[in-house]
Amino acid sequence: AGDGVARTICALPIPNAGVSGLEDEILAAVLGHACHVVALMAKYATVALRFQPVPLGSRSCMRDRTVPLHPARASTRTRDGNDFPLYVKGQDRMRVQVALEMLSADVQQLLAAHGVPRANRESENPRSAILADLQAVVVAARRRFLAAMGGIDALGKLHATSVAALAISQVDMAEAVRF
Repeated sequence: AGDGVARTICALPIPNAGVSGLEDEILAAVLGHACHVVALMAKYATVALRFQPVPLGSRSCMRDRTVPLHPARASTRTRDGNDFPLYVKGQDRMRVQVALEMLSADVQQLLAAHGVPRANRESENPRSAILADLQAVVVAARRRFLAAMGGIDALGKLHATSVAALAISQVDMAEAVRF
């Protein structure tokens, strides 16, 4: 990454796309996890995203609801023309690039909804930038949750599995004390 931080999600590193089939599958899993987080963050924050994330694991995609379905496809209810894959295997790379741009736009929308300014990541790999911005959204949401629940004292009221699910780190807990 541009800031010297190796980006991961669920312990999966972001590989260089197009190097090997295995790395394409890892990238698909990384983007699938990111798609799932975006969908959940939008749901919890009640943000209506411009592009609909469709989390399907390593076969996730982004759906463009602004383009009407082709009449021939409307009868079968398939959305192939409106779905842009977040995986490379067997797909047109231009459609994958469009999906990455759609995912990035949704993450930027979540950043704005949480009042988090977007960092300048122009020199960074676009996939790493998406994860870095997504991390900023998650951290902001955790801070807002802790503030709304009464700060650090609220942690004692939460069940241990809830705290683990929030992935509250020592740094976040130290920052929560400031509320």
